[in-house]
Amino acid sequence: MTRPVHSCSRDDSVKHLMSETTRKRIRHLPVIDDGVLCGIVSIGDVVKNRVDEVEMEANVLRDAYMRPAERASKSIDAEAEGIYLG
Repeated sequence: MTRPVHSCSRDDSVKHLMSETTRKRIRHLPVIDDGVLCGIVSIGDVVKNRVDEVEMEANVLRDAYMRPAERASKSIDAEAEGIYLG
């Protein structure tokens, strides 16, 4: 265990926690609220959160990229059937 004990608050961002755990080379941060321990954040928690964020960003980008292609495909299919999509 390191001394002094490094801690965080409920209001700290995941980005800040990632920075602190990396910079201070620690694996766990006690979460303190009004001087009372209310939880512990591990580096695994921080990494899992970041992986979830990256997956969500990838899905949003994939949807943004694929939807115009789907619309174009539907438009081409509709034109072939003589349907106006206006």
